[in-house]
Amino acid sequence: MGIFSRIKTGISSKANAAIDKAVDPAKELDMAILELEDGRKKALAELVSYKTTAKQLEADLEKRRAKAAEWEKRAMLAVKVGDDEAAKAALREKRAAEAEAVKIERDKHEAASYAIQLNKSRKEFETKLQMLKMRKGTLATQIAAARSAGGDAFGNDTSVWDRFKAAEDRIDSEAIATEVDAAMRGEEAEAR
Repeated sequence: MGIFSRIKTGISSKANAAIDKAVDPAKELDMAILELEDGRKKALAELVSYKTTAKQLEADLEKRRAKAAEWEKRAMLAVKVGDDEAAKAALREKRAAEAEAVKIERDKHEAASYAIQLNKSRKEFETKLQMLKMRKGTLATQIAAARSAGGDAFGNDTSVWDRFKAAEDRIDSEAIATEVDAAMRGEEAEAR
């Protein structure tokens, strides 16, 4: 790798780091929270829709049951009058109304159970969203620290301390080398 490519790589990495630092993590979190709140509103609208559907199905179920009871009365009346064909037709209509009522009841239970699941998920989601809102500042600091080269969780630059440690290590190694050199010279002087 030549010197110019090293310079180019260094400059581009510095530029990318500057761009990353320029994007405000707090604003990014605010945008994410707004998107989550929009999703929450849509989920709430869907929940209301399913609850409304369940109530409409309950009303339809009552209508079908009433219709089945009415057909049963007509069948009994037809039997009293002696019209067996009308009684059979009324009983067929009663069975059809009861079958429709069974289907509607199944659909109602399905819509109600789905609404219960949606409501449970909505409550869990709202709890997590509130926790995210409370931790927004901490998360923004952690994101900023992760983006900065050599930062810690509080956004502090630890590279200064790393440089101090490296300088201290160099001084210690030079002191040891000097002591070893002096000791070697002292031994050489004694041997002469």
